[in-house]
Amino acid sequence: MRWATVTLVFSLIWGPWFAYHHVPEPSVSPELIERARQVPDDALLAELGGYDLYRALHWTDERQLITAAEKLLIGQVELPKFEVGTVRLPLNAAEMASQPTMWQLFVHSLGLPRVLLDAYKADGRAEFLTAAADHLLAYDAFEASGWVPGGYLWNDTWQRFVRNDHAIAARSIVLTEFWRLYRHSPNYRPDVAEAVLRIAAHGAHLLTDPSRFTVATNHGVMQNLAACNIQLSFPSLPGVEGLCRLAWHKECDNSTCLRAGPGGQATATNRTSSGGTPE
Repeated sequence: MRWATVTLVFSLIWGPWFAYHHVPEPSVSPELIERARQVPDDALLAELGGYDLYRALHWTDERQLITAAEKLLIGQVELPKFEVGTVRLPLNAAEMASQPTMWQLFVHSLGLPRVLLDAYKADGRAEFLTAAADHLLAYDAFEASGWVPGGYLWNDTWQRFVRNDHAIAARSIVLTEFWRLYRHSPNYRPDVAEAVLRIAAHGAHLLTDPSRFTVATNHGVMQNLAACNIQLSFPSLPGVEGLCRLAWHKECDNSTCLRAGPGGQATATNRTSSGGTPE
């Protein structure tokens, strides 16, 4: 009787907490992966992966970008906005959860693979694409290691950006661009493909959870853009149907709607005022 009471009390107190932080494990079958290698076409993926939700690094020229990527391959960090330092690729869990806050945001936005991908597009060296793939494998393992909230799961105060709204929205775009470049690569590996789709599925779940939505802010806009991006980039994933429609409704239901700006760029406006980007 005593143990039954203890179990009941534990369930009542901690059950909702575990339920809130639980992220369903997606079923990523070989058939699903093969479908994702074919749909959508590269032109759509290029458009969807061609922008950043993390503040882009600005390079003086292409040579600076390629040099920075070359140095990353040997563990040296020389990136705009960050101090010169050293790093081991792929990062391990301890390194992902440490260092200054802005570096963490960059890392968990998949900023390092983005640098490698940009260098690959500029230079064509397969080692850049392979290094990005290895990083995503390590990131998938790191995300899976947190079976309970061990840090920054969603805007808490422990400064780990594993599931921060900004970071997870930003990395969905990087996943799209990586997938476009990797899915037909001669160095393609099924385990990398599975990791990419699993990270995307986890992101879709977190971005569309109503209890985690950042209402009427630019972060909410990023969450919605990223959720729609996942549906369009990875339509074979189970449960992504309707994410774009859901994102649109969430924008308008919270008084912030997307409109087309100059050149077709999506910007945010407030329905209850004369316009402007939400703070």
